[in-house]
Amino acid sequence: MSTAVPRPRALGAFFAISFGFSWLVWSLLLFAPLDDALFVPVLFAGSFGPAIAALVLIVAREGGRGLADFLLRFVRVDGALLRWLPFILLVFPALLVTGLWVHAALGGDPAKASDYLGGFATLSGGAGLLGLMLIGGPLSEEPGWRGYALDGLIAKGSAVRASVMLGLVWAAWHFPLFLVEGTSQHAKGMSFATLSWIVQILSLSLVMTLVHRRTGGSILAAILLHLMANMAYPLGLDVQGELVFSALRIALALGVVTMLARPRDARPQTHA
Repeated sequence: MSTAVPRPRALGAFFAISFGFSWLVWSLLLFAPLDDALFVPVLFAGSFGPAIAALVLIVAREGGRGLADFLLRFVRVDGALLRWLPFILLVFPALLVTGLWVHAALGGDPAKASDYLGGFATLSGGAGLLGLMLIGGPLSEEPGWRGYALDGLIAKGSAVRASVMLGLVWAAWHFPLFLVEGTSQHAKGMSFATLSWIVQILSLSLVMTLVHRRTGGSILAAILLHLMANMAYPLGLDVQGELVFSALRIALALGVVTMLARPRDARPQTHA
Protein backbone atom coordinates (compact mmCIF):
# COMPACT_ATOMS: atom_id res chain seq x y z
CA MET A 1 0.00 0.00 0.00
CA SER A 2 1.17 3.55 -0.61
CA THR A 3 0.01 7.12 -0.48
CA ALA A 4 0.76 9.14 -3.58
CA VAL A 5 2.76 12.35 -3.36
CA PRO A 6 0.46 15.38 -3.87
CA ARG A 7 0.82 17.21 -7.20
CA PRO A 8 1.45 21.00 -7.22
CA ARG A 9 -2.19 21.74 -8.04
CA ALA A 10 -3.31 19.51 -5.17
CA LEU A 11 -0.95 21.34 -2.83
CA GLY A 12 -2.52 24.64 -3.87
CA ALA A 13 -5.97 23.22 -3.14
CA PHE A 14 -4.74 21.87 0.19
CA PHE A 15 -3.48 25.24 1.37
CA ALA A 16 -6.60 27.02 0.08
CA ILE A 17 -8.91 24.66 1.98
CA SER A 18 -6.74 24.72 5.12
CA PHE A 19 -6.59 28.50 5.31
CA GLY A 20 -10.16 29.02 4.08
CA PHE A 21 -11.76 26.68 6.62
CA SER A 22 -9.63 27.76 9.60
CA TRP A 23 -9.82 31.49 8.95
CA LEU A 24 -13.57 31.34 8.30
CA VAL A 25 -14.22 29.54 11.59
CA TRP A 26 -11.81 31.75 13.54
CA SER A 27 -13.50 34.86 12.10
CA LEU A 28 -16.47 33.96 14.32
CA LEU A 29 -14.25 34.73 17.31
CA LEU A 30 -13.64 38.21 15.90
CA PHE A 31 -16.97 39.20 14.42
CA ALA A 32 -19.73 37.02 15.93
CA PRO A 33 -21.21 37.61 19.42
CA LEU A 34 -20.33 34.17 20.78
CA ASP A 35 -20.96 33.03 24.33
CA ASP A 36 -17.78 32.55 26.37
CA ALA A 37 -18.52 28.83 26.61
CA LEU A 38 -18.14 28.55 22.83
CA PHE A 39 -14.71 30.15 22.70
CA VAL A 40 -12.58 27.01 23.10
CA PRO A 41 -14.81 24.77 20.91
CA VAL A 42 -14.74 27.31 18.06
CA LEU A 43 -11.00 27.87 18.50
CA PHE A 44 -10.34 24.12 18.29
CA ALA A 45 -12.81 23.60 15.45
CA GLY A 46 -10.93 26.11 13.33
CA SER A 47 -7.66 24.29 13.87
CA PHE A 48 -8.97 21.26 11.94
CA GLY A 49 -8.58 23.02 8.59
CA PRO A 50 -5.37 21.13 7.58
CA ALA A 51 -6.80 17.73 8.58
CA ILE A 52 -10.06 18.34 6.71
CA ALA A 53 -8.18 19.53 3.62
CA ALA A 54 -6.02 16.39 3.60
CA LEU A 55 -8.99 14.05 4.00
CA VAL A 56 -11.02 15.78 1.26
CA LEU A 57 -8.19 15.69 -1.27
CA ILE A 58 -7.12 12.12 -0.51
CA VAL A 59 -10.67 10.81 -0.91
CA ALA A 60 -11.14 12.86 -4.09
CA ARG A 61 -7.93 11.55 -5.67
CA GLU A 62 -7.51 8.05 -4.25
CA GLY A 63 -10.91 7.04 -2.93
CA GLY A 64 -11.53 4.63 -0.10
CA ARG A 65 -8.27 2.76 -0.46
CA GLY A 66 -6.23 5.94 -0.25
CA LEU A 67 -8.18 6.97 2.82
CA ALA A 68 -7.54 3.59 4.45
CA ASP A 69 -3.81 3.88 3.76
CA PHE A 70 -3.83 7.40 5.18
CA LEU A 71 -5.65 6.38 8.37
CA LEU A 72 -3.26 3.47 8.87
CA ARG A 73 -0.47 5.99 9.36
CA PHE A 74 -2.28 7.21 12.51
CA VAL A 75 -2.01 3.85 14.26
CA ARG A 76 0.93 2.00 12.70
CA VAL A 77 3.60 1.13 15.27
CA ASP A 78 6.70 -0.42 13.73
CA GLY A 79 10.40 -0.68 14.39
CA ALA A 80 11.19 2.73 12.89
CA LEU A 81 8.70 4.50 15.15
CA LEU A 82 9.90 2.64 18.24
CA ARG A 83 13.53 3.50 17.49
CA TRP A 84 12.66 7.18 17.24
CA LEU A 85 10.18 7.25 20.11
CA PRO A 86 12.73 8.33 22.78
CA PHE A 87 13.80 11.25 20.58
CA ILE A 88 10.17 12.19 19.88
CA LEU A 89 9.24 12.18 23.57
CA LEU A 90 12.38 13.77 24.99
CA VAL A 91 13.89 16.29 22.56
CA PHE A 92 11.64 19.23 23.46
CA PRO A 93 11.40 18.48 27.20
CA ALA A 94 15.22 18.35 27.19
CA LEU A 95 15.29 21.70 25.40
CA LEU A 96 12.89 23.12 28.00
CA VAL A 97 15.00 21.95 30.95
CA THR A 98 18.22 23.17 29.35
CA GLY A 99 16.75 26.56 28.50
CA LEU A 100 15.33 27.14 31.97
CA TRP A 101 18.63 26.19 33.59
CA VAL A 102 20.66 28.42 31.26
CA HIS A 103 18.24 31.28 31.78
CA ALA A 104 18.58 30.96 35.56
CA ALA A 105 22.38 30.69 35.32
CA LEU A 106 22.42 34.00 33.41
CA GLY A 107 20.52 35.73 36.20
CA GLY A 108 16.93 34.99 35.28
CA ASP A 109 14.31 33.83 37.77
CA PRO A 110 14.82 30.22 38.90
CA ALA A 111 12.34 27.81 37.31
CA LYS A 112 9.32 26.70 39.34
CA ALA A 113 7.73 23.25 39.19
CA SER A 114 4.88 24.68 37.11
CA ASP A 115 7.37 25.85 34.48
CA TYR A 116 8.00 22.20 33.67
CA LEU A 117 4.27 21.34 33.58
CA GLY A 118 2.89 23.77 31.02
CA GLY A 119 2.13 26.37 33.68
CA PHE A 120 0.26 24.02 36.02
CA ALA A 121 1.45 23.43 39.58
CA THR A 122 0.31 19.78 39.77
CA LEU A 123 0.63 16.67 37.64
CA SER A 124 -3.17 16.35 37.47
CA GLY A 125 -3.42 19.85 36.03
CA GLY A 126 -0.70 19.03 33.52
CA ALA A 127 -2.61 15.88 32.54
CA GLY A 128 -5.70 17.96 31.80
CA LEU A 129 -3.63 20.28 29.65
CA LEU A 130 -2.27 17.23 27.82
CA GLY A 131 -5.75 16.33 26.61
CA LEU A 132 -6.47 19.85 25.39
CA MET A 133 -3.07 20.12 23.72
CA LEU A 134 -3.61 16.84 21.90
CA ILE A 135 -6.82 18.03 20.25
CA GLY A 136 -5.84 21.64 19.62
CA GLY A 137 -2.82 21.20 17.38
CA PRO A 138 -1.40 17.70 16.97
CA LEU A 139 -4.62 15.88 15.99
CA SER A 140 -6.09 18.77 14.05
CA GLU A 141 -2.99 19.92 12.16
CA GLU A 142 -0.52 17.08 11.62
CA PRO A 143 -2.69 14.94 9.31
CA GLY A 144 -2.45 17.90 6.94
CA TRP A 145 0.94 19.52 7.43
CA ARG A 146 3.10 16.42 7.71
CA GLY A 147 0.58 13.76 6.69
CA TYR A 148 -0.22 15.35 3.34
CA ALA A 149 1.65 18.51 2.34
CA LEU A 150 5.25 17.79 3.33
CA ASP A 151 6.12 15.16 0.71
CA GLY A 152 4.59 17.27 -2.04
CA LEU A 153 6.83 20.17 -1.04
CA ILE A 154 9.88 17.92 -0.87
CA ALA A 155 9.12 16.82 -4.43
CA LYS A 156 9.54 20.47 -5.50
CA GLY A 157 12.96 20.88 -3.84
CA SER A 158 14.95 19.61 -0.86
CA ALA A 159 13.77 18.42 2.53
CA VAL A 160 15.32 21.49 4.18
CA ARG A 161 13.69 23.91 1.74
CA ALA A 162 10.36 22.11 2.14
CA SER A 163 10.62 22.33 5.93
CA VAL A 164 11.27 26.06 5.88
CA MET A 165 8.48 26.71 3.36
CA LEU A 166 6.00 24.67 5.35
CA GLY A 167 7.13 26.32 8.57
CA LEU A 168 6.49 29.79 7.14
CA VAL A 169 3.08 28.73 5.83
CA TRP A 170 2.30 27.14 9.19
CA ALA A 171 3.19 30.37 11.01
CA ALA A 172 1.10 32.46 8.60
CA TRP A 173 -1.89 30.14 9.07
CA HIS A 174 -1.98 31.20 12.74
CA PHE A 175 -2.31 34.90 11.83
CA PRO A 176 -5.99 35.42 12.82
CA LEU A 177 -5.23 34.14 16.32
CA PHE A 178 -2.98 37.14 16.93
CA LEU A 179 -6.15 39.24 16.64
CA VAL A 180 -8.27 37.10 18.98
CA GLU A 181 -8.06 38.10 22.63
CA GLY A 182 -7.58 35.07 24.87
CA THR A 183 -5.21 33.14 22.60
CA SER A 184 -1.52 32.60 23.34
CA GLN A 185 -0.69 34.34 20.05
CA HIS A 186 -2.62 37.47 21.05
CA ALA A 187 -0.79 37.53 24.39
CA LYS A 188 2.54 37.74 22.56
CA GLY A 189 1.48 40.78 20.56
CA MET A 190 4.00 42.62 18.42
CA SER A 191 7.01 41.74 20.55
CA PHE A 192 10.21 39.75 20.56
CA ALA A 193 8.17 36.84 21.94
CA THR A 194 6.46 36.59 18.54
CA LEU A 195 9.81 36.41 16.73
CA SER A 196 10.90 33.72 19.19
CA TRP A 197 7.66 31.83 18.49
CA ILE A 198 8.38 31.97 14.73
CA VAL A 199 11.85 30.53 15.41
CA GLN A 200 10.11 27.76 17.38
CA ILE A 201 7.78 27.04 14.45
CA LEU A 202 10.65 26.85 11.95
CA SER A 203 12.83 24.67 14.17
CA LEU A 204 9.88 22.40 14.95
CA SER A 205 9.12 22.13 11.23
CA LEU A 206 12.67 20.92 10.57
CA VAL A 207 12.57 18.40 13.43
CA MET A 208 9.16 17.22 12.21
CA THR A 209 10.60 16.58 8.75
CA LEU A 210 13.49 14.57 10.17
CA VAL A 211 11.13 12.36 12.18
CA HIS A 212 8.77 12.10 9.20
CA ARG A 213 11.61 10.82 7.02
CA ARG A 214 12.96 8.39 9.60
CA THR A 215 9.57 6.89 10.50
CA GLY A 216 8.25 6.36 6.98
CA GLY A 217 5.76 9.22 7.13
CA SER A 218 4.14 8.18 10.41
CA ILE A 219 1.33 10.59 11.31
CA LEU A 220 1.35 9.13 14.82
CA ALA A 221 5.00 10.22 15.19
CA ALA A 222 4.12 13.74 14.01
CA ILE A 223 1.21 13.96 16.45
CA LEU A 224 3.36 12.84 19.39
CA LEU A 225 6.22 15.19 18.51
CA HIS A 226 3.89 18.16 18.09
CA LEU A 227 2.25 17.31 21.42
CA MET A 228 5.57 17.19 23.25
CA ALA A 229 6.68 20.47 21.67
CA ASN A 230 3.47 22.14 22.86
CA MET A 231 3.70 20.69 26.36
CA ALA A 232 7.35 21.72 26.69
CA TYR A 233 6.86 25.28 25.41
CA PRO A 234 8.20 27.78 27.98
CA LEU A 235 5.73 30.36 29.29
CA GLY A 236 6.09 33.87 30.66
CA LEU A 237 9.68 34.45 29.57
CA ASP A 238 11.38 37.82 29.65
CA VAL A 239 13.49 38.99 26.71
CA GLN A 240 16.59 37.21 28.02
CA GLY A 241 14.64 33.98 28.33
CA GLU A 242 13.29 34.30 24.80
CA LEU A 243 16.82 34.92 23.53
CA VAL A 244 18.09 31.80 25.34
CA PHE A 245 15.38 29.60 23.89
CA SER A 246 15.72 31.10 20.42
CA ALA A 247 19.45 30.31 20.49
CA LEU A 248 18.78 26.72 21.59
CA ARG A 249 16.12 26.25 18.91
CA ILE A 250 18.45 27.58 16.23
CA ALA A 251 21.19 25.22 17.40
CA LEU A 252 18.75 22.30 17.23
CA ALA A 253 17.58 23.38 13.78
CA LEU A 254 21.15 23.59 12.46
CA GLY A 255 21.85 20.09 13.71
CA VAL A 256 18.73 18.80 11.98
CA VAL A 257 19.66 20.57 8.74
CA THR A 258 22.94 18.64 8.58
CA MET A 259 20.98 15.38 8.90
CA LEU A 260 18.35 16.35 6.34
CA ALA A 261 21.06 17.27 3.82
CA ARG A 262 22.01 13.60 3.49
CA PRO A 263 21.00 11.86 0.24
CA ARG A 264 18.43 9.59 1.92
CA ASP A 265 16.27 12.64 2.65
CA ALA A 266 16.62 14.31 -0.73
CA ARG A 267 13.51 12.81 -2.32
CA PRO A 268 9.82 12.33 -1.49
CA GLN A 269 8.69 8.95 -0.28
CA THR A 270 5.64 6.74 -0.44
CA HIS A 271 4.27 5.38 2.79
CA ALA A 272 4.01 1.65 3.26
